[in-house]
Amino acid sequence: MMVIVDPNRAFKEAKKDRLIEACGLIPYFFMTAKEKGAKTAKEAYRIMVEQYQFGDYSSVDWGTIDSKGTYVSSHEDDPDMEPLMSMRILDGPTLYIYQSAIMAVVDSEDTFISRMD
Repeated sequence: MMVIVDPNRAFKEAKKDRLIEACGLIPYFFMTAKEKGAKTAKEAYRIMVEQYQFGDYSSVDWGTIDSKGTYVSSHEDDPDMEPLMSMRILDGPTLYIYQSAIMAVVDSEDTFISRMD
């Protein structure tokens, strides 16, 4: 698994350990998905929701994730968000974690944007 803290270098003033801390339990949910053999965004997200245990809040209404992992909200008033961290299962999906416990699991076929706080 490849892990990059501040992949777009948007938080240069923040200490890396603080960025990691801000990600909460979401990285652990993704590591569990890897351990359970998730090969796609759909599989990884399903396993993460099981670990989270508070429901599935994914919706196409959230917005999109661009090629750099930037979250672009579908609401015009919301600013774009840069990922605090990215995690990628080799030959599999990528997880992006943003402020406010917003996260996205993406691969070439699917994107799941949700919140796990």
